[in-house]
Amino acid sequence: MTRYAWIDGRIVPEAEAAVPAADRGLLYGDGLFETVRVYGGRAFRLAEHWARLASSARFLGLPPPPDPAPVVEDLVAANGSPDGVIRFTWTRGPLPAGPRPGPAGRPLLLATLRPLPADLADRQDRGVEARTLPWPLRARGLPLQGHKTLAYLDSVLALGRVPPGAEPLLTTTEGHLAEGATSNLFWIRGERVFTPHPDTGCLPGIAREVILRLARDAGLRVDEGFYEPRHLAGSDEAFLTNSVVEVVPLVRVDGRPVGSGEPGPHTRWFQRAYARLVQAETRRP
Repeated sequence: MTRYAWIDGRIVPEAEAAVPAADRGLLYGDGLFETVRVYGGRAFRLAEHWARLASSARFLGLPPPPDPAPVVEDLVAANGSPDGVIRFTWTRGPLPAGPRPGPAGRPLLLATLRPLPADLADRQDRGVEARTLPWPLRARGLPLQGHKTLAYLDSVLALGRVPPGAEPLLTTTEGHLAEGATSNLFWIRGERVFTPHPDTGCLPGIAREVILRLARDAGLRVDEGFYEPRHLAGSDEAFLTNSVVEVVPLVRVDGRPVGSGEPGPHTRWFQRAYARLVQAETRRP
C-alpha cells in the first residue's frame, strides 16, 4: 500500500518526499516536530500542539509554521486513514554551510501519517514496564528543555538500552525523575497525583496538560515536584501519557511491581475520562 506525505504544499508518495541535502534539519537537527493523534479524521488538540510549535519557533528564530488544518485534511484524504498519527516536521530549511543560522532561509514543512501501534490496545489494557538508566539525560536550566526539537538522540539512545515495549525513565543530573523517553510520568499515592516538575527538563506534553486538568477538576491534589525513583517505587499505581498512547498503565519498574503490579483504579478512571474528552472534542457536529 502506497503511503502519502505532505511536503511544502504538495501530497506525494512518501518515497518521493525528499528534503534538500543542505536542509539544516537534516544536517544539524535545526528544527521542531509535533506528533498529533487523529480520530475519525479530526486532530485532537491541534491548536495546543500548534501553539507549542509556534512558541518554540519564536525561541529558535524560525518563522511561524503555516496553518496545519489543511495538512490534516489532505493527509487523511490521500491515505484513506481517518485514524492514526500525524508527525509534523518544521525545519529551518537549506542555508549556507556551517552551523551558524545565517540569514533567513526558506523553512520546510513535512507531514506524514502513520497507523497506530499494533499493540496499543494491549498496552493500554495490561500496562507496560519501565527501566531506569545508568546515567542522567536531563538537567535543570538547559535552554532547549521544553522545546520539541529534532535533536532526539537522547531518547533514541535510551530506547536502545531497554527491551522492546519497555519505557526508559530519564533522570536529571541531581537524581530526580524527569519523564519517559517518549512520555510524561505520573503516579498516585492515596488521593494525590504526582508528576515531575517541568524544571526537571521534561517536555510539558499536551496529554500531560489534559491529565492535570482532569485531576484538578475531579478534586484530586496534584503535586509537580522533584522526586527520586524511590518515590515512584512507593506509589500505589502509575501511568505514562503522550498524545499517541493517551494513558498507559505503568505496572513494573526495574522488574519490581508498582503497587499491586496491575493497572490501578485511578489509572482506569483517567483512561475513561481521557477517552470521553477525545470523543467530545473530535465528534463531528
